[in-house]
Amino acid sequence: MPRLTRGLLPGWLARPAAYQGDIGTLPPYSLGTRRLPRRRARFRRLALFLLMFAPSLLTTIYYGLIATNRYVSQAAYVVRSGNDASAATGLTSLLTMLGVGRSESDGHEVEAFLTSREAVQGLAEHLPLASMFDASWADPLSRYPNLLFSNTQEGLYRYLQNRISVRLDEISGVQTLRVETFRPEDSVRIAMDLLDLAEHQVNKLNERSERDAIGHAEQDLAVAQQRLVDAQVALTAFRDRELMINATQNAAALIELIAKLETQLADTRVEIAQTLSVSSNSPQLGPLRAKEQALVDEIGREKAQVAPGQGNLAAKLAEFERLDLQKTFADKSVQAAMAELELARSEARRQHVFLDRVVEPNLPDEPTEPRRLETIVTVWGLNAIAWGVTWLLVTGLREHARASSTD
Repeated sequence: MPRLTRGLLPGWLARPAAYQGDIGTLPPYSLGTRRLPRRRARFRRLALFLLMFAPSLLTTIYYGLIATNRYVSQAAYVVRSGNDASAATGLTSLLTMLGVGRSESDGHEVEAFLTSREAVQGLAEHLPLASMFDASWADPLSRYPNLLFSNTQEGLYRYLQNRISVRLDEISGVQTLRVETFRPEDSVRIAMDLLDLAEHQVNKLNERSERDAIGHAEQDLAVAQQRLVDAQVALTAFRDRELMINATQNAAALIELIAKLETQLADTRVEIAQTLSVSSNSPQLGPLRAKEQALVDEIGREKAQVAPGQGNLAAKLAEFERLDLQKTFADKSVQAAMAELELARSEARRQHVFLDRVVEPNLPDEPTEPRRLETIVTVWGLNAIAWGVTWLLVTGLREHARASSTD
């Protein structure tokens, strides 16, 4: 072929400069066969790039164009026990105010309750939760129900785990409640109802702890009171049966009477001895001896009541003292049980838990979720790091393969 026509033909038809043969005997190569491997390589690189950065692209599209704004209402509260104020020293209070020490708080129970199914059920009884989040103008991934959360109680509970959160500051003991909805008034209503439910739960915990604390003391008091009643009934039955109010006083009176009779008997015998010394035939001896015998008989009868035996004063006195001692012990048991009950009630009041609201739920005037720019930048950064790590691994593997083939 002439050299003139070689310059006019397209590059993919022109003969190579080193080829001097006839044009009809040119090798059968063309533009498609020469550039096909390059196109395939470019396509693979482009596909790999899109695959690696697909999360970033999808995140950019979703958060930049599709994601619905959400309004966040926050509230702060602290859960403290009744003995915090009395137990805390000045240094402890100062450290707590400065954020160095940790306040005594039982907030973990409240935190667990606010994120529990019971709290969701309590909210559903007062608020139309499903309709609050079933907004037709919200994006399909944010509204409820969706592909991830079904229209069931379990689905609603799992969905609200992403809309309601509680964070506890371990140092200060302050808890922050955070509620996200598509409308600002809905966020405030849910936050207010959650705080009311938390206060109700705290009151239930107080009642339960008080009931457990004083339950045993009340049982002990009831047993002691029943023992006292039984002892009093037995003592009253004894008095009615024996017709005596106090057997001890009766025994003392009887002993005093016997002592007086013995004194009179001694005086009479002295008088008889004196009369005999004056005149053994004195007419006064008869009456004196009759008096002496009467005193001896009376003393014998009175002593017979005191002597041991069934139905006499000694047995009655022993039974009375036993019943009176049982009543005394029962009375002291009642007093001890009452003191224990008062102590248990005082301790239960000291262990009461209180929920103090530090910050009431606010009404947001602009949406703060989702954090579009922060999320997009974070995902792009993570994708870039993943791409760099993958490129380093592939490059290292290629260099290793080339070195192995060269050797």
